[in-house]
Amino acid sequence: MARLNVSLSDAMREFVQDQVTRGNYGTVSDYIRELIRRAQEEQVEQERLEALLVEGLNSPASEMTMTDWQEIRREGLERLAARKSG
Repeated sequence: MARLNVSLSDAMREFVQDQVTRGNYGTVSDYIRELIRRAQEEQVEQERLEALLVEGLNSPASEMTMTDWQEIRREGLERLAARKSG
């Protein structure tokens, strides 16, 4: 495994150490690796969302009908009810 040296201010070092002490991390390295994994996952998700946005922008548009709006409202109300009950 490669090593990487990072310079931190005292406040940042104390914050990281506190996160290790409070969290489920055995070492500072474990904590930093988890932060990097999360950043990688966020980047992948952001790229996926951007691809979906471009796909949507490139798809043919059609005018919304009253039935479309009623269906969206029905689905929204169902999701809201499920959240409240769950």
